Amino acid sequence: MKLSYEAYDQTGGAVTDTIEAPDAAEATEALRRSGLFVTQIHAARKAPPSAATTRKSIFGRGGGLKK
Repeated sequence: MKLSYEAYDQTGGAVTDTIEAPDAAEATEALRRSGLFVTQIHAARKAPPSAATTRKSIFGRGGGLKK
């Protein structure tokens, strides 16, 4: 399962990435072993739709607003 996480490294820098693991507990443990302090972890989502896709879904055929 692909999981997205937010964590801090040993210098206090923010890290956001994904990890492949059987579940969140195992992913968190692997990240801790690599020196990260995990603050959030959840199932990775698909990429958000592009602006063109969003405009098309809102306005119908993708032509935008008609004048």
